Amino acid sequence: MISNLSKPELLAPAGNLVSALTAFDAGADAVYGGLKKFNARERTENFSSDEMAKLITYAHSNGKKVYVTFNTLIKESEIISAAEMLSELVALKPDAVIIQDIGVLHLIREYFPSLVVHASTQMGIHNSEGVKLAASMGIKRVILERQVTLDEIRQIKAVSPIEIELFIHGALCCSLSGKCLFSSFHGGFSGNRGKCKQPCRYNYFSGPNEGYYFSTRDLCSLELIPEMKKVGITSLKIEGRLRKQDYVKNVVSAYRLMLDAVPERENSTLEEAMDLLGLSYGREFFTGFTSDKSFSDLVRPDSSGVSGSLCGRVANVAEGGFSVLLSRKLHLGDRIRIQSKSGKKGTALTITEMTVSGRNITEGRSGETCFITTRDREVLPDGFVYKIGESIDEMTGRISRLPLAMKRKIDFKVAVSAKGFNIDVKDGSSNLKWNKAIELAKAQKHPLGEEKIKSEFSAASSEILAPGEINAEVDGEYFIPLSVLKDVRREFWKWAEENVSKDKSAELAKSQLDKFFLFYGALKGSTSPREKTTAENINPTALASLPTNNIPETEIHSFVVNPARDVPFSSSDEIILPHFCPEGKLSELRKQIIDAYGKGARRFRLTSIFQLGLLKEFKDLKLSSSYPLPVCNSLAVCELRRLGFSKVQAWPELEEREIEVMIAKSAATVEIFRYGRLPLMMTRAEIPATGELRDSRGNRLNLKKDPATGMTCLYSDFVICIPEIKDASDFFDFTNASPGEKNTSYFNFKSVWE
Repeated sequence: MISNLSKPELLAPAGNLVSALTAFDAGADAVYGGLKKFNARERTENFSSDEMAKLITYAHSNGKKVYVTFNTLIKESEIISAAEMLSELVALKPDAVIIQDIGVLHLIREYFPSLVVHASTQMGIHNSEGVKLAASMGIKRVILERQVTLDEIRQIKAVSPIEIELFIHGALCCSLSGKCLFSSFHGGFSGNRGKCKQPCRYNYFSGPNEGYYFSTRDLCSLELIPEMKKVGITSLKIEGRLRKQDYVKNVVSAYRLMLDAVPERENSTLEEAMDLLGLSYGREFFTGFTSDKSFSDLVRPDSSGVSGSLCGRVANVAEGGFSVLLSRKLHLGDRIRIQSKSGKKGTALTITEMTVSGRNITEGRSGETCFITTRDREVLPDGFVYKIGESIDEMTGRISRLPLAMKRKIDFKVAVSAKGFNIDVKDGSSNLKWNKAIELAKAQKHPLGEEKIKSEFSAASSEILAPGEINAEVDGEYFIPLSVLKDVRREFWKWAEENVSKDKSAELAKSQLDKFFLFYGALKGSTSPREKTTAENINPTALASLPTNNIPETEIHSFVVNPARDVPFSSSDEIILPHFCPEGKLSELRKQIIDAYGKGARRFRLTSIFQLGLLKEFKDLKLSSSYPLPVCNSLAVCELRRLGFSKVQAWPELEEREIEVMIAKSAATVEIFRYGRLPLMMTRAEIPATGELRDSRGNRLNLKKDPATGMTCLYSDFVICIPEIKDASDFFDFTNASPGEKNTSYFNFKSVWE
């Protein structure tokens, strides 16, 4: 078990170098940020490879850490690009890579094992069985699902074999992490790929009422920091890679205060820290899931899902800008967002020029009508104006001076005798020797001493090497002119540059990449027979209305984990396990599995990786994966095949071409979700609406409580109906849809999944 830590790591968001340096200056122990692709915040600036190299070099030179986010689902067509980027990361040497896709986990563990892996909250790990399974897969740290209670966290941490990280501050999703199709429903832009359109922040209609029924408050766990110390959480994480430098500075400073506070000063420090957070322009705060009752406090339906401080309303839009009737002060350099009442994404900009009655001003006051100059920005008439940040220092000079790579440190010993210098250099597991023959005279006064030798040889002129630990010894009292000593030092460092082993991580990464290319090029699809699975028994006469032309001979019937039946299971019966099981319900679920197994159940459909731990004691099982366990590529199939799966369900957001190319390389049978309604969103939160909802575009939605998990689920009124795909098995889900419904959709199947 991981021992309790007296002070957790403070982990801050870094959307760019400015935010990263600001976070370190404010007291962060580590930062997390992404490259331009494959990270869950693609809407922020992110890092080029050179910028990430500079950040990692700076961090490691100052005893800090950098974690690189690689936390999106990867399509089959992106596998090569993802492997190449991971090869780059091997050379950059981040402290860890944060991942969501189990295919990426397989790729790293098998081909880039020097990279430490952390499981993103997008993996949805929420109980101790999930943490233990993650550890067995080679993961070193789990970032828990955000919708777990404080008591559940205590129980999970008590038995965790690896590090635990928690989100403690920032924006919250209404949905369980990694299990949201809501944004894809609005045009294929997936929150699971860093492109979320935030439909949970929109305004919706429920009968005669309307509200922001999925818009959450912002997490703020300052007052829980003393408890987090006691629990022994490894890392406390602040959300906000889309936020700017001023937000990062204020929030990190506030949490640094609380983490460093001694027990007798925690109350007064909390007040000081809350004052700092008041400068961060967020939404109303939510302490966190301190108990089950907290789930009723997460959503504020009467409040727009817009962060920031309301400062006025657009009075008029004209050429070159717009007028704002101010209700609060605004300054030059402030950042604002103009937002509609619907809550849809607005226009953000920095104020560079503003006037009152044609007169240039630096500050607009409450009650004034101020004209703000802007170009090429769409501004909504009657839009609300929110202040979301203040002017920032871009740190141009400081960033320009950051080194691209950290020099390699070498340890050596300098021995001086009457015949000159002999130096032993530690080079990995071997030693190198260098000598300089010089006849040294006896010193009349000021003999060469050990401290002088250390001081001189520590002045390295090398571009790639730096002095580490230097030891020195002199076997007598000798004199050497300073100019000669400097010449000896320069000769040594020149020799060291040519003879000390170079950093071979880039060469190693290239060879590992080539090894992967050989494997991937030879990867071929499974030839297993096709199957058809239905999630409920239906009347056989209804089969004629099913959208299929070629029903396989093997037909399987699936049931939820606790079917109301006493009869034994047949070979074609399958148990569907619930994707979410709180820590306190694990023993109950385990008993239900034992009962089903005793009645003859041998087929199990897994919807989350934690379920593997509950099945490990049983033999002769046939395992399938199903939504919301994501399988987007053949490497994810390889990993599940290694874990005992014989069939996997393709992730429902995938388009047709991506499914076809995945099947061509899949080591197990691939199944398609052909028919049914999938939840667009699943949450433990209490949603202040029931039944049918409508959005501003007239789309109809439906809220239901899932009796198997206790979750509130949001469904569309359309049924996903996918054509048959060659060599794929079929899955028909009649738990929330009837055969032959007319209101159907291809979802992303005929379009590009973004």
